[in-house]
Amino acid sequence: MPQPPLELRPYRPGDESDIVALFNEVFGPEFGQTRTLEQWRHDYLKNPLGPSIIWLAHDKKGLVGHYALAYREFALGAETLRAGLDIDTMVHRRARGRGLFIQLADAVYEQARRDGYNLVYGVPNENSKHGNFTKLQWRALPPLPIQAHPLRLRRLFGSILGPVVGVPWKPLSLLARRHYAAEDAIRETDLGDELPLLAPGIQCRRVQPFLKWRFADVGDRHYLRLGYYEGDRLAGYMVGRVIEFRGRRGGAVVDFWPPDGDAVLLRALFANLARRLKALDCDVLFSVFPPAYVERLGRGRLLTVPERLMPKTNYFGYRLFTANEAWERALAEPARWAVTLADWDNA
Repeated sequence: MPQPPLELRPYRPGDESDIVALFNEVFGPEFGQTRTLEQWRHDYLKNPLGPSIIWLAHDKKGLVGHYALAYREFALGAETLRAGLDIDTMVHRRARGRGLFIQLADAVYEQARRDGYNLVYGVPNENSKHGNFTKLQWRALPPLPIQAHPLRLRRLFGSILGPVVGVPWKPLSLLARRHYAAEDAIRETDLGDELPLLAPGIQCRRVQPFLKWRFADVGDRHYLRLGYYEGDRLAGYMVGRVIEFRGRRGGAVVDFWPPDGDAVLLRALFANLARRLKALDCDVLFSVFPPAYVERLGRGRLLTVPERLMPKTNYFGYRLFTANEAWERALAEPARWAVTLADWDNA
């Protein structure tokens, strides 16, 4: 039986409700994720750096496909790279098996090139990684490990972290005993301070309008924004939020700065964020710290979550549109990427 024809076109105002409905149908049952119309408009239409590129596919019954790039700017030394974050790719089950994912991606990439984008990057899930790394010619970097710091060990025993509690780790009380002394340096921040680029790596530009937009409270997203101050100067920050995971209440480190911050600053921010999330009845604090941060925080503070407990491995990668050998060499070095959860997810 012949398949019904599909119409591919860019997003038009008025498509929002259909996009949100498709998101909730595709990601709700499998991943437990839902989105409101308010959240979608914030994520895709209000970015102060620039608009998103969104392409849609329709059949006679309605919307069946969505591929989008959310605009980001990355600093690579003194240069700025215009980047698109590949996020929320989805195809309705009645349109799967027809190559729609690749067709939509090709249309989006063609527009991205016309609009002057230098690269696309993201974290494909298990369902889309084959298409990204083979058919769409992405370059794969090592997966991003998910770490956990237990906050309420008795609750967690025998549950999501039960199988790994035998691994040596230092409880929050030991972490806090040394670093709550910095309490007078930690206070809530609106992230309105000027933040220079301090590290030589590849990092998302954190200009004030972007930070205020990215961590504004939207819908049920409420962020804890903690700053480490030296006098009146913001020396570093860490952003966290409450999340629901497998029926339990947890927390996540969403963003942190600077990427080359020292151990005292990092530990003070982490300890204070953990204490606040524990007070909000969270059982565990999840993070996606790069190896250098794990070392600064101290061995044993974090457990790497085994894949059998959280099988959604974060497959990190990119595709460079602009022919530039120096950029290609830099992007291909995993240690150069100073990315946080906020850089590749709408968490």
